[in-house]
Amino acid sequence: MVGEMLARIGKNLPAIFGRDVEPLDVMLKDDLLNKVYSDGLLAEPYPRMAKYFEALVFKKPHMKIVEVGAGNRRRNIVHPESSQSRRDTPS
Repeated sequence: MVGEMLARIGKNLPAIFGRDVEPLDVMLKDDLLNKVYSDGLLAEPYPRMAKYFEALVFKKPHMKIVEVGAGNRRRNIVHPESSQSRRDTPS
């Protein structure tokens, strides 16, 4: 999966740099980005990271979380809805 993603991006670099194609569109074609998340590099550590951050948000309900990266919101470790409901809970 990751190799396919790299090959696809590499093949489209001239169009991406020329602003003829959006990089996210290249990654989303044929649901490849979702497959990379679910079957690729993040498949194994993702559930553990999610549990860690859910516990952290529960322990510190007023903490602020900054999302850095892709920004397509297909995969978030802590979902905004769950962290918001915990922020409203008194500590």
